[in-house]
Amino acid sequence: MNKIMQLLCVGLIILLFVGISYEYIATKYDDLRYPPPGQFVQVNGRNIHYVSMGHNAPTIILDVGLGADLNWWNLVQSEVSKVARVVSFDRPGYGWSDSGISPRTSKQIVPELHELLQAAKLKSPYILVGHSFGGANMRLYANTYPEEVAGLILVDACHEDQNFEEDLSNKNILARCKNYLLNSTLSHYVGISRWFMAESFEPFFSSLMSRQLRDEIIAKASGVKSLRARDNEMLNLRESLLQLKCSKNALSDKPLIVITAEETNKDPEWQKYQKQLVSLSKRGRQIIAENSSHMINVDKPEVIVEAIKEIIELCK
Repeated sequence: MNKIMQLLCVGLIILLFVGISYEYIATKYDDLRYPPPGQFVQVNGRNIHYVSMGHNAPTIILDVGLGADLNWWNLVQSEVSKVARVVSFDRPGYGWSDSGISPRTSKQIVPELHELLQAAKLKSPYILVGHSFGGANMRLYANTYPEEVAGLILVDACHEDQNFEEDLSNKNILARCKNYLLNSTLSHYVGISRWFMAESFEPFFSSLMSRQLRDEIIAKASGVKSLRARDNEMLNLRESLLQLKCSKNALSDKPLIVITAEETNKDPEWQKYQKQLVSLSKRGRQIIAENSSHMINVDKPEVIVEAIKEIIELCK
């Protein structure tokens, strides 16, 4: 029995070594394949990556949802750059940015973004565009620095009163085990999470995305740094929404467009919360993105582009 246990231990150590080596080599290979497309500024002593395109005022700031990097704005940013300066950025831990200070809450993210914009010498007032969790960040930014914000676009944005608790009661044991396996820290370090990343992301892609863009998104999301940032934001999501709820709304007279996906709008609860977002401003209105999933930025990027153009006109 002792010999069997020894063999099992040795086998486990070998598997861990192989897994860790695989993850390290794959990460370095991806770094060589996909060099940073933008620039870096120092925020809290860390290198934060951003991409700035276009030249005309006002400046548009894009923040993406939880677990994503700036590549998800590719289809929107390239079009908006034809009419205005537009900036996307990797929140600390994602894409090409260094890991950030924990906990990863909106209250931590918003001052980091403010420092990034100052360091990059991007003049306000800004038009903020936030998708999903990025919408919560952008709302908190507008409430914290109202003098810097000209208008806001919320893209299927989350609401502070939503219930994000995952109901696993109806899932079979295999599904629960797989969910735990792919989201555990050990799985990140030994390459298991990376192995299944393409399968996890495929449902969120659209036919408008090139194969190269898809591969780059998968590669950058598969690294331990990105996975840990995602886990940290997810773990602190409830706290982030509480921080937003406790902030004072500063959007009462600013142009606001709430873009809601047709697919998510079928949920009565989502409908209710999206309507509440519209009511944050006397100048708020809602657009339904037809034939779109939650990922409007890749399913229907033109809807976001037109909304940005509308806000630009309203801010003149």
